[in-house]
Amino acid sequence: MSSTTTPAARPLPDSETSFEIFGEYRDHLRGLGFTEGSVTGHGRFVRHFMAWLDANSIGLDSIDGDVVRWFFRHDCECDLPFAKTTTVTRADSNYSVGPVTRFVRFLEGTGRTFSLTELEQNLGLLDQFLQLSREDGYSYRALNRFRATSRHFLVWLHHFRVPLGKVDNPTLEGFFQHDCCCGLPGIYTGWRKKRRVVYQPSDLTRFMKFLTRRGEISDIFASPAAPDDGLEEFRVWLRQYRNIGDKTIRDYTRIIASLLPDVVENPDGCDVTRIREALMEKLESASIRRAKRVTSSLRMYLRFLASTGRCPGTLVDAVPTVPEWRQATLPRYLTPEQIERAIASCDPTTTVGVRDRAIVLLLARLGLRAGEVSGLRLGDIDWENALIRICGKSRREAAIPLPQDVGDALLDYIVNVRPRIDEEEVFLTVLAPHRPFKESGGVSYVARVALERAGVDRARFRGAHVFRHSAATNLLRAGASLRLVGSLLRHESLKTTELYAKVDANMLQELAQPWIRGDAQ
Repeated sequence: MSSTTTPAARPLPDSETSFEIFGEYRDHLRGLGFTEGSVTGHGRFVRHFMAWLDANSIGLDSIDGDVVRWFFRHDCECDLPFAKTTTVTRADSNYSVGPVTRFVRFLEGTGRTFSLTELEQNLGLLDQFLQLSREDGYSYRALNRFRATSRHFLVWLHHFRVPLGKVDNPTLEGFFQHDCCCGLPGIYTGWRKKRRVVYQPSDLTRFMKFLTRRGEISDIFASPAAPDDGLEEFRVWLRQYRNIGDKTIRDYTRIIASLLPDVVENPDGCDVTRIREALMEKLESASIRRAKRVTSSLRMYLRFLASTGRCPGTLVDAVPTVPEWRQATLPRYLTPEQIERAIASCDPTTTVGVRDRAIVLLLARLGLRAGEVSGLRLGDIDWENALIRICGKSRREAAIPLPQDVGDALLDYIVNVRPRIDEEEVFLTVLAPHRPFKESGGVSYVARVALERAGVDRARFRGAHVFRHSAATNLLRAGASLRLVGSLLRHESLKTTELYAKVDANMLQELAQPWIRGDAQ
């Protein structure tokens, strides 16, 4: 499929002459309803093409995409007695591509040129794919993009005699990089108004995934197999015995795999010296936050080894504690006015606005984490008792009251806006295909955009967690107890909630004692 490929040289069959083939083709065009002027116009290019085939000793049964492209790219010095100025050196219009590709199609139909017989079948698969995409809610513009790119791809496969079952990643790369002379009457023309038609790979991806599900092609989009890092038992232990979430498990295993690769392969070789050397090398230029993540991951891995009898339990104490002043910083929070502006910035007259308003209200009123919102399921909402069940850190479940405005926003979204698809998650993407948020990043993005619309300083407040801090802070300032705030935020220890005791500066000023000057008398 290279543009420099030279087709195999074969003579024209002795059983029939070019003149006889050309005459039959003219009759074919007349049978299709072409006018004599159109037949003459097509004939000029077809006779040129046949003369070029004869001059290069290319048989009709050798014609494929490379031959057609070579013809349109040749520096024309052909001896054409039937016309003085018939030159086809650049396929720069429908008029030059169409006649030749129509003639090639005629040769295929009459058995003179080899052709795959699956083009019509593949176009039928495309029609099925477009119907499913229409049912999934894709827009008319998106469907047109899918149709144009996929038809072009199927025609390109047909030209180069590539069976659909042989499609792989190099095939896709060849399609998007090919020097286009594609054209098939009634299906696709690859050149329009002297401009190349360019498509994005993403426009073809969904069709390829459809073909994969149908078993027509191999799974070219499959993720590479996860490397055997020796930590699968550690993952199972974290999930079953520590109730750790999948995201935290990925963080732990990634850190351990890079921190102690030799220890992972040989846990018996784990000792204090090896641990300290690995930490010193890893944490030499790390931030405090990064250092705490590394040390906590290593402690958890050593506890796993100790629980399976592969190292002494006292080895956990070999991991040093990262020095940091406890509660040295104040939590960042929004004022009630800023929160209300962020909620009001969600347009209730649009689909996106209704969904985003429900998300922001959950974050602001209940102090939920982004992952808890993205993981919320329809069955978690108890409408009769005005409760909502939340699965938080370490998979701890809790039922918390559902405020009236939050319940109204959720009901409005679920009843009037949410797409009717078979998914349990409450919040779905607005654009087709409608699917749940893959991770908490989608909720964080909704929160960030709402804060930007509300005019909140983007440098200080960039995600969903600031609403959680704000809910706790504003409750304390309103007179709520630490225990009540900790219950709302579902903190396992009251010490975690104590961080918010520092945010009420006015109350702290009342508690502060006058400074003892110690002036000498």
